[in-house]
Amino acid sequence: VKVNEREILREHEMLSVEREVTILKDCHDVENIVRLVDYFVSPETYYIVQVYAPGGDVFQRLAQRTSYTEHHARKLAVQLLAAFKALHGKNLAHRDLKPENVLLRDVLDDTSIVLADFGFAKYVPKEGLSTRCGTPAYVAPEVIKNNCRYDERVDMWSVGCLLYMLIGGYPPFHDKRHRGLFKKILGADFVFHEKYWKNVSVPAKQLIASLLTVDPNFRTTA
Repeated sequence: VKVNEREILREHEMLSVEREVTILKDCHDVENIVRLVDYFVSPETYYIVQVYAPGGDVFQRLAQRTSYTEHHARKLAVQLLAAFKALHGKNLAHRDLKPENVLLRDVLDDTSIVLADFGFAKYVPKEGLSTRCGTPAYVAPEVIKNNCRYDERVDMWSVGCLLYMLIGGYPPFHDKRHRGLFKKILGADFVFHEKYWKNVSVPAKQLIASLLTVDPNFRTTA
């Protein structure tokens, strides 16, 4: 249950909670996203009841095993991409894909997942979106460019970051300061370091590179 105390929420945050619930209701038919069970409001609190994922999240699982095998990463990716194909078919951008927001259905299965946390999710209007949001290490270049509109293709960049981290065991873009991090993201400045990637197949690296493409017009879609 996601519990939000009403008295500490600002007006735009209250609207965000209500938007998240609406989106989850609209996406009841989408496989591999967290299921909304119920939503109710008390004078002090918003409650969003969702199906429990007992395996925790992929970030915790990565901490336990350091990295995924290519085989396991592929099984996870297939489910994630199917979810994004459906979401993007509804003109919906998630905007905060990261290992912490990918939940595991089972304690013993590293690959059976559901996509969670739709707090930043939004339907994309014709003119696109402009709000800077998401998690810095996973955010697409067009989100951090000045005066740039973007659409649901930002999620595909984040999928590339996630797959890189699953297989490599570390994020593709890293810097101690946001300015340095954003400079690397804007230039797609990442490397498949031989020490960690020598046994990974060429198609896997090609897929990641096609997702970590700065121009969204040339970025691989779900």
